[in-house]
Amino acid sequence: MSKNPQGIEFGSISLSLTDAGQEHELLQDFHVQKKVHATHGDYIETLPNNTQLLAYNDNSPIQAYQYGNVLATQFHPDVPVRRMQELLESRKEKYLATGVVSDEDAFVRIHQDLDSGAAGHTILQDFLII
Repeated sequence: MSKNPQGIEFGSISLSLTDAGQEHELLQDFHVQKKVHATHGDYIETLPNNTQLLAYNDNSPIQAYQYGNVLATQFHPDVPVRRMQELLESRKEKYLATGVVSDEDAFVRIHQDLDSGAAGHTILQDFLII
């Protein structure tokens, strides 16, 4: 892991799936119109040995990968919308002061878009069912 040179990724984000990601039973129905929650300032630069890249986006070249029977994600299928809203609120002043969020309007847009990231929770729900 390294600090992401593009900065902090926070909010509801889109993913791109590799061919393997499109075939993965937990991700196969997860297309670009669905979003997941992210809150991190670091990123994975290279895949560990014996892994398969499943998902990426413009901010993080590795958003999900498979290692044996383990699915690893950079995004958060485990953080509910309410908690993401609380995190954003608690970091508001810091994000505005440091430029992570450009202005109050951008803050409001990120906050309003958090509901769209709830689709990512289906990954965790499906995992628990399998």
